[in-house]
Amino acid sequence: MSIEQEVVIGWDIGGAHLKAVTLDSQGDIVRCIQLPCPLWQGLQYLEQGVEQILVGSLATDHAITMTGELVDLFANRSEGVIAIAQAITRKLENKQVCFFAGKKGFVSTNECKDNIENIASMNWYATGLFVAGKIQQALVIDIGSTTTDMMVVSEGKVWTQGNTDFTRMASNELVYTGLVRTPLMALAQKISFQGIEVGVMAEYFATTADVYRVLGELPQDADQQPAADNGDKTALASARRIARMIGRDVESASPEEWKNLAQQFADKQFQQLLTACERQLARGLLASSAPMIGAGCGSLLAKKIAQKLDRPYLDFSSFASKKIEYNQI
Repeated sequence: MSIEQEVVIGWDIGGAHLKAVTLDSQGDIVRCIQLPCPLWQGLQYLEQGVEQILVGSLATDHAITMTGELVDLFANRSEGVIAIAQAITRKLENKQVCFFAGKKGFVSTNECKDNIENIASMNWYATGLFVAGKIQQALVIDIGSTTTDMMVVSEGKVWTQGNTDFTRMASNELVYTGLVRTPLMALAQKISFQGIEVGVMAEYFATTADVYRVLGELPQDADQQPAADNGDKTALASARRIARMIGRDVESASPEEWKNLAQQFADKQFQQLLTACERQLARGLLASSAPMIGAGCGSLLAKKIAQKLDRPYLDFSSFASKKIEYNQI
């Protein structure tokens, strides 16, 4: 695909990553990029990331979603939405820029201040709308580095119970756990090791990236942020970090025992996600034959959940080469 055929870039501005997908005039994907972007440390990281992605790009139109307004760089979400919108608009000078505002569709930069609640953390709804335009029924499970979004789609609609982070967490449509960045202390307070139940230290010693690295399941390039100790990203280094969670040194047990411990943390996370999925299915909106659609770097977990629940499974990537259309609801 030649660069001259680039038309649109869709951006997702998160608190930890910046993502961009470039489409051609037919709506087909030209390229996908994800960069680490520690937005909580300053807007300059967003600006640098945008500059990096734009190198050589001829795209004229830019559509933006965001969740980064939640980082503690900003006093509140309103301040965050406006600051992010203004920062990226400056970097996209002389381009057509719009922001996804949920059921209102897309709005301009100047309209952002009047649409804070519709813009803040609404990327999940854009995903749901896309899937709803492609398949009759499905439960979408988007497992990212930090969070998991669950969306029931049916009859061309996204059947959501909540619209904000607060209401979506209350309904288990937003589960604050992910494949990479979740601290292990958030998964369990006690764990079994060598036949002994032991408390889990409430310290940021290790993350789920360490778990899936030790298990050999971490997708390539999924872990783009520094490790909890800023150390190496090898199976041994990950096992060392996991060992600290129970007050041990990695040398004090065998590699197989650390792998077993990692599996226990993975099982705790899996059960959390499984329970949330069962809650969505219990709403009775989907037929028993409706598939689960896995998205995000943690789609491998979505596939395991579908197998556990004896549901058909589809990967979001199977829809990604199709022309994208926005359906107003």
